[in-house]
Amino acid sequence: MISFLVVNYRSENRLGKCLTSIGVKADGIKYEVVLVNNDPQEITSLKEKPGLKIIEVNRNVGFGTACNLGVRQTKGDLLCFLNPDAEILSKNIRSVIEKFDSDPKLGVLGARLLTEDGKVQEWSAGKETGLFDIILNNLGFARSSRIWKSGTPKQSDWVSGAAFFIRKDLFSSLNGFNEAFFMYFEDMDLCKRVSQAGFKILHYPFFEVFHKGGGSFRGNKEQKKLYYESQDLYFRKHRGAVSLYILKFLRLFS
Repeated sequence: MISFLVVNYRSENRLGKCLTSIGVKADGIKYEVVLVNNDPQEITSLKEKPGLKIIEVNRNVGFGTACNLGVRQTKGDLLCFLNPDAEILSKNIRSVIEKFDSDPKLGVLGARLLTEDGKVQEWSAGKETGLFDIILNNLGFARSSRIWKSGTPKQSDWVSGAAFFIRKDLFSSLNGFNEAFFMYFEDMDLCKRVSQAGFKILHYPFFEVFHKGGGSFRGNKEQKKLYYESQDLYFRKHRGAVSLYILKFLRLFS
C-alpha cells in the first residue's frame, strides 16, 4: 500500500489538481492520502473528500516536521511525498512499486520534475552539494546535470523532496526528516542518511511530475534567509566548520 503525503501551506488553490492527479494516476493501486495542513486557516473545501485524511496543525511548523506528523498517521509500507503544487503526470506507479520489490537495497526513488513548458527542472536530483559544486554551478557547469538530464534511471546522491518515494520502515528507522531544517535541504539531509544506512537513491525519469515551484527566490528576502540558514545547517552537519566558513565567504560574491 502507498501512503501519499501532502503538506499544505498557502496552497489550497492548487491542492485540488494535486489530489486529483493522485486519484487518476494511482487508479487500480491500493493507496491512501494524508494531507497535513500547515496553514493557520483550516481547509474547508476538501473536508468531505472521500478517502482523504486531513491533519490540522493550525500553524506553520515547517515542511519536515509536518511530514513527520503525517507519516505517523499512515498505514502504507511505501511513502510518497508530494508537494501541493505538484501533479503526477505518469500512470506507471505500479512500475515504481516493482522497482522497490525487485531491489531490497533501493531506499529512495525520485521523480523527474517538469516545468509548465515541459522542461526538466534541474533540482530534480543531483550530486552531493559541496563547495566545488557550488563554484561549478555558478560557472554553469553543474555535475548534477548528468543525472537529471538523463533519460534512463541513474543513482543519485539526492532527489527533490517535491516528489519522491521512500520505504516507510527505512524512513522511520532514520527518525524521518531532521526537524532542525525548517525548509530547504531537508531532502538532501534525508538522502545523505539513507545512503549512509547502505541504501540506494534512484532518479527515475519514467515517473514524471509537473512541479509549479522550483523557481528563483530572488527578491524574496525571507525565503532567501530560510534557504541560507538551511544550507549553513547542512554544511555544518555534513561538511564541517571549515567548509561552512568558506561557503559564507563565497556567498559574499554570489
